Amino acid sequence: MPKDALVNASAPVSAVGSWSRVSEMQAKLHRWAAADHGRRFDDLFNLVHVELGYVLTRLNQVMHSWANYFKHAVAKGVFCMLENFAWRRVIRMLQTRHHWNWTDVRRRFTTPSGQWRPITAGEIALRPVSAIPVTRYRYRGNTIPSPWPLDHA
Repeated sequence: MPKDALVNASAPVSAVGSWSRVSEMQAKLHRWAAADHGRRFDDLFNLVHVELGYVLTRLNQVMHSWANYFKHAVAKGVFCMLENFAWRRVIRMLQTRHHWNWTDVRRRFTTPSGQWRPITAGEIALRPVSAIPVTRYRYRGNTIPSPWPLDHA
């Protein structure tokens, strides 16, 4: 089957070949997500069976590139909301994947003292976007040229 061919949903599916068909469809959806940059979040969260490391890596890339672009605006509150939104969507994806309820999520992602642990897959963690510093005005000191001539009297 060619890699870019459309999926035929009415084709007969055997139990043995179903996993290969699912992996082919997921690979095709990944290619479509890479080709259409405007739908990255939707495509990442609709693919429940993608490995968590890939999802976290792509989320970190997309969110941090967006935050680095907008870090010169007044966007700290938006960064916090984006981080909260991404965290909740990843948790929801994990709940769907592992059939967890909220008690299972709290048991897995909190410390005994009640603090939340970061979502990780091996060494890959969901990095906080709100940690990017917002630099509105840089201090440039004496590097700003003076419009007036200097008197060396």
